[in-house]
Order: sequence, then structure tokens, then C-alpha cells
Amino acid sequence: MKFLHHPNLPEADVTVAAVSGTYPPFAQSLNRMGIRTIRVSPSPSEKQPLADHADLKIFHAGSDRICLSAGERILKRGLEKLKFHVMEMPYTVSGSYPNDVRLNAVRIGNKIIINPKTVAPEIMDYCEAMHLITIPVKQGYAKCSAAVINECSIITSDEGIAKAASQSGIDVLRIRPGYIRLHGYRYGFIGGTCGKIGKNRIAFCGRIQDHPDYLLIRSFLTERGIEPIALADCPLTDVGGILPLLST
Repeated sequence: MKFLHHPNLPEADVTVAAVSGTYPPFAQSLNRMGIRTIRVSPSPSEKQPLADHADLKIFHAGSDRICLSAGERILKRGLEKLKFHVMEMPYTVSGSYPNDVRLNAVRIGNKIIINPKTVAPEIMDYCEAMHLITIPVKQGYAKCSAAVINECSIITSDEGIAKAASQSGIDVLRIRPGYIRLHGYRYGFIGGTCGKIGKNRIAFCGRIQDHPDYLLIRSFLTERGIEPIALADCPLTDVGGILPLLST
């Protein structure tokens, strides 16, 4: 198994991914495809609906480097068994916004979409050290809001992210907001429903075909040679994304 040089963008079939443990059918479907799942669960002190979201607790910096929210002993142990170098951050997702988005940034190749006012300063330092092109946005839930398709393409319903990403040379499909289930909220975000499970495959937690902009989504994916896969026959659900970690 190999580490992913570029987070979110596996070059081969994914063998290990992080995903919420609150929705077993999605993890089980990944398991049946031969993908081992690191299941993210709420800590005892965490009560809010987002406490099991991988994209809030884990920031994959690339290769074997991971930033992890504080107090995640089980997650840390599991990641270290896979030989990841885990940096435990002094932040948890148990507080209200913006405390829950300290690790929420989306890297796309040599670029990163990020809210500099809400993200952890350690991640800003990392961006500078890695000479990443920073795309500043106002949306704190940046990773939740953007589905990474390839090294230069995303799907989002967020107007600010769409505009900033497009101005930075990223191809953007902007879809209408809503139509995504998220327990405790009016609706969720497209980035929280999915994740790449191979160079040319992206998995969705639920029926992506039910989204009113599905034809646009399908066309956008087809043009880039990406196959969409629904993990379960249920409404499209924001579970905090599927984070690919290792591949063949």
C-alpha cells in the first residue's frame, strides 16, 4: 500500500479511507469493494451532529502526514498503525463555529482552498512551507463544500468558493444548494457526500442521481473520465466526506 502524494487525489485504487462510523452501510459498501475503512466516531464529550465527520477531524497534509483533532486516541492509534505521522492539534470539533473548522481546508494539487480566519495557524504555516497556492475564501466549511474531482476541477454550491477557485484556474461546476441530507441541519454540502476511491472513480454516500443537477454533475464527471458510484440506495447524505488515505 502506498501513501497518497496529493491528498484527495489517489493515482490508483484506494485501499484505506476514513469515513464516518455513524452510517454503517457506506463503510460496509466500501469494505465490499476491498477498501478498509478507518471509522470516525464522536468522542464521549461530543454531542453535535458533525462530531463524526472525517473532514472536520482529519486534515491530510499529503504522503504520511496527518493533522488530527485533539483527544482522538482511537483514530490516532489506527492511523499510526498504518505508519502515518500524526500531529495531534490543540483543537476539537466539540465547540461551535468556527472552533469546529480548524482543520477544514481542501487541497487540490498544489493549491488549497482555505479560510485564513478560521483554519488552524499550523495549517497556514504548512501551506507556506509547502509553497502551496492559497485560495482564500469566507466559507469556513471549505472541505465540506467542495468535491474534488481531479487536480484542476471541483464541484460546489458555494458562490464564494466557486468564484475564488475559478479565478485561480480551477474548473468549477456550481450546483444549486440543498438536496443533501445532514442530520440536525436544513441541508448538507456536496464535499461531505463523497470522495475519490480511485484515479477515475468517485463514491457518493447515497443516490447522487436524485440531485436536481445530476445531469450537469454526470456530464462534468464524464468529461473528465470519472465514474460516479453510489454506495447505498438512500438519499444523498453529508457524512463528512470519504478521505482516501492509502492506495495500491
